Amino acid sequence: MYNTKLEKYLKDNIEFDLVGTDDNTAYIFEIKWRNKKTSYKDINNLVQKISNSEFRTQKKRVIFISKSGYTQSALESAGQHEVELLNRHMKKVTIQDS
Repeated sequence: MYNTKLEKYLKDNIEFDLVGTDDNTAYIFEIKWRNKKTSYKDINNLVQKISNSEFRTQKKRVIFISKSGYTQSALESAGQHEVELLNRHMKKVTIQDS
């Protein structure tokens, strides 16, 4: 993953902040750099965008980065949809951290 070239993605009106592909795995990043916590709606919107994209059937890792953290419902939604959460320091966030 660390040698993967990441680029902004815009295709068919679907936008992802960063996408890269390596060894048949797509790495999809969503970044929210704002002063409010990321909510379950943000997680669900990302999951919905992916399900409407060319990545829907591809092996993938979905990584969400939030400056201000996550609501409890966002943590739960991310767990259900296998979305990896990172904080502003690029440290992994789990539901056990809440």
